[in-house]
Amino acid sequence: MGRIVHIVALVLVLVSFSLAHRGRIVTLDKETANQQVNLGENDELHIKLPSNPSTGYHWYPEYDHRLLELTSKTCKFPEEGRRLGVGRGCITTMTFVSRAEGQSAKIHVRHMRPWEHGQPAREEVTFTVFAEKPFRRFAVEDKSALPQGP
Repeated sequence: MGRIVHIVALVLVLVSFSLAHRGRIVTLDKETANQQVNLGENDELHIKLPSNPSTGYHWYPEYDHRLLELTSKTCKFPEEGRRLGVGRGCITTMTFVSRAEGQSAKIHVRHMRPWEHGQPAREEVTFTVFAEKPFRRFAVEDKSALPQGP
């Protein structure tokens, strides 16, 4: 019985520790593209854009890799309707975390087909992010490799 209590206590401590270091999830889309967002310590930025990969069009982000990291890019179908079929649209979610502190960065996202290089994008959206604090795993003492602000 005592061993079970110790295991449960350990699990509770680990869960509370992980939740204590979790930041916010900041979500942007086309309607909020012109707003600057501030990312605090351990915050994640989710950019959600409508997509239909069956047409060949995908969202391609361009950003300063020294300031931001793209941690995931997914395309999920909306729950409503749950209709399956060819040509069904999805929501592309790109998740970013900051690598720097006190730096501003732009994320320029282009909706295009990968084989149409040199052609104008079908659609373009730009997001501005200010990194107040880096995501915890990028919090380093030596910041000399990072670009300095204006």
